[in-house]
Amino acid sequence: MPVIVKREKKMLKIQVPLEKPVCSKSGKTMLVASSHGVITTGVTYHGKQVALVVNAFIYPDTIDSVVGQGETGRQARKHQSRDKIPTMARKCGTKEEAKL
Repeated sequence: MPVIVKREKKMLKIQVPLEKPVCSKSGKTMLVASSHGVITTGVTYHGKQVALVVNAFIYPDTIDSVVGQGETGRQARKHQSRDKIPTMARKCGTKEEAKL
């Protein structure tokens, strides 16, 4: 299913199909939806065609428990030791990925 892009008044609406989670290239996240690079759309803005890149990802459970509601990973790291936050790099290609 392709990425669907529509313009409705002052909103750009983007629909991206969810996919089976796969390990990101960096190994820190699991990619769940993507345009797989730059795509051009049929939408125009000020006479110019709109292009976009869409990537939706998830963090492993270990990072979710560290990041509070409404708090980004960067904000959470300000409050906790960097050593205490595990990275996805340790989880990609392991049983954790297979469970998803």
